[in-house]
Amino acid sequence: MNNFFWTLYNDRLFQIIVSSLLACAMSIAAIPVIIKISRLKNLMAEPGGRSSHERRTPTLGGVAIFASTLISYFIWENPDEGQLIHLSISSIVLLFFLGVKDDILVLSPRKDVCSGSCFGIGSNAGRFTD
Repeated sequence: MNNFFWTLYNDRLFQIIVSSLLACAMSIAAIPVIIKISRLKNLMAEPGGRSSHERRTPTLGGVAIFASTLISYFIWENPDEGQLIHLSISSIVLLFFLGVKDDILVLSPRKDVCSGSCFGIGSNAGRFTD
């Protein structure tokens, strides 16, 4: 019986399913809290300009999605991943902070695209070295 659970625990498909369910559950639990905080602190995106919304919309919803995705990734040990995953995760974290800054301070479209492109290239740089 113990061997069955150990085999299941080490199965990649099981890990993917559990990680996906965990990420969804954490996002579903965190997003209402973040919406409430955004409303209390008046961190709302105004309609018009670059926004496609017709009314004021709470920002920072990406924080919940990012945190839940990163946590569900790190719950499993993955000895097969190479050293380049650290470069990718570092770039993704920087891109996350760029998004948070854009939500709070609103970056110009040029800075947003240039910085996002640099971080995107950085996250994929390891693929071009082989």
